[in-house]
Amino acid sequence: RNQNLPSPSVTMLPVIDVGALVSPSSTFAQRKIVADQIDKACRGPGFLYITNHGIPSEVTDGILRLGRNFFRLPQSVKDSISIRKNGGVRGYQRLAVNVTNGKQDWHEGIDLYSESPSAEPPLSGKNPLVLSPASALPELQTVVTNYTNTIIELCQKIMRGFAIALGQDEDFFDKAYTTDPFWVFRIIGYPPLQTAKGQKNVGVSCGEHTDYGCLTILLSDDTKGALQVRDWNTGGWIAADPIPGAFVVNIGDMLERWTNGLYRATPHQVIHTADAFRVSVPFFYEPNYNTVVSPLTSCCTPEHPKKFGPLKYGDHLKSKVVGNFTSEDPTSTAQAKL
Repeated sequence: RNQNLPSPSVTMLPVIDVGALVSPSSTFAQRKIVADQIDKACRGPGFLYITNHGIPSEVTDGILRLGRNFFRLPQSVKDSISIRKNGGVRGYQRLAVNVTNGKQDWHEGIDLYSESPSAEPPLSGKNPLVLSPASALPELQTVVTNYTNTIIELCQKIMRGFAIALGQDEDFFDKAYTTDPFWVFRIIGYPPLQTAKGQKNVGVSCGEHTDYGCLTILLSDDTKGALQVRDWNTGGWIAADPIPGAFVVNIGDMLERWTNGLYRATPHQVIHTADAFRVSVPFFYEPNYNTVVSPLTSCCTPEHPKKFGPLKYGDHLKSKVVGNFTSEDPTSTAQAKL
């Protein structure tokens, strides 16, 4: 065998048809087949693609188009919903304001959160979705709200698959832990990384990290070679290139904790070096803000003893978000070219 060829684990992440989870007429046996496939993927790479998910292309195309149109706006218009005007968390962040592992990320984005009354500062509040002037992108609020509601419904169905996979009742998460999910939603614009030349503290497009909560549903444009997923077998990277009509799905820290590490939140990063401006839209479906997450009894055995204590999700999120931004703007005169 040629040692230069990638191992099978590097070639492709699992692709799972989730039609049975989203169909109102499926049987439990059909849903269990899908749940078992998800279970295998989460015990392995921690990343997968889902197809037959029921979200029409008009919805996915619409949110990507909205993102691209937003990032094309003049800097002053984008700044009208800046995180600096909204408690430092919600709204638009300029290029290289986001920080991962002490290095600035070469992207700009809109950060949105659930407006749940349970949240504590700085995560409480309302999302700024009206630009100044509003006429610059009048559909911003409508398109974002529609996409959010559509994806939440999908996430609820996927989480029922996780419940089946873990031997729980299908509504295990619904009825107690995600009744008011404290979701996070980002619309991200990535200029080519080579345009960061001369910026002394920029790392990559988005540095290596795990996601914080339950479930991430990622939509991106057709740019290849950007998202990279850590390969648990080799320590290398798997290219998670977009598949038309599919979402990339991965699990976060809270599902790893709930499953006592049987499911792993896999580190990933973005290194975008293609010439075109890339748009991606990750939606993070999370527990309720006040949900305390501890390993499920069914995931703890004498061979696999409990390895995590209880943790309130809101505290975990707050500890992560507070260190996510630079205090100064390194690109005050920079404008990404689209």
